[in-house]
Amino acid sequence: MASSNSGSGGTGGEKPEATGDKAAEFRATLKAQLELLGTLLVRHPGVSGTLAVAAGYFLHINALPLHWDSHDALLGLQCAVPIIALDSLLMLPDWSPGTTTKVIKLKAPKSVAEKLRQREAASRAAKDSQQQQGGREQSSAAVITAVRDADPPSRQTDVASPTSTSSNGSSSSSDSSSAVQPAAGAAGSAAGVSGGEAADEELVDIERTISVREEQHPALAALYRVQMDKAGNNVGRLLWPPLELLLLLTWHLAEEMLYRAIILTWAAGWTIDRLYEAGAEESINLLGLQLATPQAGAVLAAVGCSAVSLAVLVQRAFFPLRLISRAEEELDAREGESRAGPEVKKERARMRKVLDKVRSGMVRQRQWSTAVEGTRNVTEWAAYSTSFLLTGNLLAPYVTAVASDLLFSGYQRLRARQVDRTQQQAMASIRELHSTALALKDARKAVLQPPSVPASKSSDEEEERKGGNGSAGDSTAAPKDSSSSSASTSTSNGGSTSNGAEARAKEEASVGGSSSSSRDSE
Repeated sequence: MASSNSGSGGTGGEKPEATGDKAAEFRATLKAQLELLGTLLVRHPGVSGTLAVAAGYFLHINALPLHWDSHDALLGLQCAVPIIALDSLLMLPDWSPGTTTKVIKLKAPKSVAEKLRQREAASRAAKDSQQQQGGREQSSAAVITAVRDADPPSRQTDVASPTSTSSNGSSSSSDSSSAVQPAAGAAGSAAGVSGGEAADEELVDIERTISVREEQHPALAALYRVQMDKAGNNVGRLLWPPLELLLLLTWHLAEEMLYRAIILTWAAGWTIDRLYEAGAEESINLLGLQLATPQAGAVLAAVGCSAVSLAVLVQRAFFPLRLISRAEEELDAREGESRAGPEVKKERARMRKVLDKVRSGMVRQRQWSTAVEGTRNVTEWAAYSTSFLLTGNLLAPYVTAVASDLLFSGYQRLRARQVDRTQQQAMASIRELHSTALALKDARKAVLQPPSVPASKSSDEEEERKGGNGSAGDSTAAPKDSSSSSASTSTSNGGSTSNGAEARAKEEASVGGSSSSSRDSE
């Protein structure tokens, strides 16, 4: 009864713990989201709004001329249609280049290549019953394992030879000098055979199929580049959708206050004053249109602001080209100052060709990309400014910006997922190819390294060690030999002395016997 109660109590205690863990995780995530939102609000809308309020105070311009008007809001939605259409054309289609397969060849020893083919056949058989991604990872692991396990038997012989030599060298004290030399000779011959086999092993080509991009027209390549830039250029992508909506509302309000309420209003007033100072009447004929002077001044101010923003875009886009020009100038200066040899001149000519190739490709790409981005920026600025100039209400450009940017944020999230998947697949292929190349490189080093060089070094070191031990052994063996010779001499002398004593004893015995026999006879 007690055990059943304790079990039920334990089960009832696990649910609150799990709920508590989820609540703590939610609180931590919410805290991180709010911190990120606060950082983004301070960094972007906070700066723009502060500048707008400060500039309006010093220029005596209302920084927030906003009031609700359904007609102005509807006009803002109408002005957002061109931007929405252009963003849909830019973000919805897949402008990525097609992929094609390319076969590359890697050099590898024949034994390694054979093992790779066997492993690849096994991996292809196993891949049929698995998913494509899992099969790719298994194939990569099988290839790398096969390369690392591909160790020729000759290297094992080389590794085993010094061990046998050392074991033979330490067998016994009486046979050390006679046993080490044959073992060293056997090790040297084995090393020479294995080195010849490894050095003479045939190299074969291992084919690898990789995916590469197809060539695109510069216009399509520019659309793809702008699409990738716009897909990743969303600071609110990490936020929850409600928090991102709050960020967009605050962001665009601060931007419209700065750009339309302050900059455009000041530029329009300044242009109108200049027109009146130039002697303009109540109406001006502007490109075949009869406009009032204030309207003409506002239009000219909007066009001037668009031109300035486009100039900034062009300067930013072509800044890398100026870096290449500086590099070419430095190269020319070095060529004029130094007296280089033919090899250095050849290297500089090669560098100049590379710079020219990079410049030509970059110029074409930048031109088309700048044209695409410039078209979108001019359309966006024209729509925002038109809605504001026609109404004088900041609500109209605010509705235009929010409506277009909400759809654009959805396009960014949709395209960003595809971009992430494409990048992950590309990185997986690159890592697989890189790992295979490194494994082949290690295998080639292990197989193709001539072991005769380290064997000769080891034999030389071993001979030096043996020579040192031999000299020491000779110096120690000399006393032993002298002592053994003296011992043998003393032994021989002792043997002769004992033989002489025995002879004298026999003579005395014979003398004594003869004398006794003579006495007996007497």
